[in-house]
Amino acid sequence: MKYSGVQFMPNTTTSGSKTGIIKKLLVLLGVVAFLIISLLTGLVVFLPKIVSSARFKGFLESQASSAINRRVQIEYLKWEGTDEIIIKNMRLRDDPAFSNRPMLVAERARFQIFLGEILRGRLHFDLMLDGIHGALIRSRQGQTNMGMLLSGFEHSKAAKKEQAPIDLKKMSFTVPFDIQGRLHINNISIQVEDHMQAKQLALQNAAVRFDMPSLYSEPITLKASTDIKIDDHKIPAAHLNILIKNLFDPQGNLNITDSYIDMQGACPGAEFVLNSNMRKFKINSRLEIDLLKFTK
Repeated sequence: MKYSGVQFMPNTTTSGSKTGIIKKLLVLLGVVAFLIISLLTGLVVFLPKIVSSARFKGFLESQASSAINRRVQIEYLKWEGTDEIIIKNMRLRDDPAFSNRPMLVAERARFQIFLGEILRGRLHFDLMLDGIHGALIRSRQGQTNMGMLLSGFEHSKAAKKEQAPIDLKKMSFTVPFDIQGRLHINNISIQVEDHMQAKQLALQNAAVRFDMPSLYSEPITLKASTDIKIDDHKIPAAHLNILIKNLFDPQGNLNITDSYIDMQGACPGAEFVLNSNMRKFKINSRLEIDLLKFTK
């Protein structure tokens, strides 16, 4: 199956701008951004000297538990210098009606902000997670532990207003500083137990890698992969690769109309490729299905 040449015709209607007000707003936003960056820099530099690792660990446990209405425990937290935090064995408790084991475990996490880059007007961060174990359960009555967790959140009752169609050519947004960062998650395992249908699904040896060398000038990549087992029977692995280019220009302005997205992946029994060129408002895609691979 192959699909290509999908065309989109955007609304190009423009409106007048009030230059004086916009300039004042830009100046105000620039001052606010500078103050926020200065505050964050001072916080990162002096927080380890003001607050001990033990007290900060307790603060994080309390805030996380309050945010999701479920107990979160951290076994170990330590400041490394002034710009890095190490966390070990962070656990999210499951509802006792489903399991006495943790619903989610993160064996190790490391978060680092490079202070020298902030002082040069560039945000540079690293977030590394290793040993992520999740357990999703559906009971014989059809309830799930994930649904029980989400039911604890308060939902907004505000009425949703009908939104006008998005005009990509009129979208405007500026990031005042370049951003470099990476998020790497290794050794992910997720066990799904369906007691209603007596089935089990396991995602093993999974990994997610998000790399952004430069928001302004370098491609952004996302790679994900996992091994799959259904009822202890191994089936073909799955993977996904995404590349995004030209999302922002060198001045930090959102550049949707010049962006390019390349996506390719595979899952049991299927492979797909998608290319999107927003300048030409054209999407090309290809989907191949091979059910024999799924049955092997």
